[in-house]
Amino acid sequence: MLHSSPTPSTGRVVRDARLDALLDRLHAYAAPRLGRLIAQPRFEAGAYTRLLVDRDVHREVWLLAWSAGQASTIHDHAQQPTATLVLRGQLEEEAFVQVGATVRAVGRRTRGAGDADVDDGHAIHRVTCTSAQAITLHAFAPCYVAGMVFAEPRP
Repeated sequence: MLHSSPTPSTGRVVRDARLDALLDRLHAYAAPRLGRLIAQPRFEAGAYTRLLVDRDVHREVWLLAWSAGQASTIHDHAQQPTATLVLRGQLEEEAFVQVGATVRAVGRRTRGAGDADVDDGHAIHRVTCTSAQAITLHAFAPCYVAGMVFAEPRP
């Protein structure tokens, strides 16, 4: 099945086999290691934690551990294709669009254990843990690159 997403400039839906392949590789990585991955993360009080768990020439896989209320910054992924799989817990993802030098919230969704998604790297979002704890697995192609961080939008 091909991933479909609207293009940022036209809003037309395009099919992207590259994103599907990244998500397939993430599922293939996670399936035989699920028990170990869920037991591996370290949770901290201040901020969510990240651990690089695998790397090859095509992608990096990161394990993130979230405690209740912990949130990412509002950020993008520097045009790096990204696949995400929620292994445990529940998170809320807020979507934003850039308006000049600021961002504006345009929606939100809840993601729980088993939910998976891909992004072509152009989305702007913030993720917040809404359960006691959550564990997510992220694949970046070809590797993680720090994206832009955006200021909190004004009301």
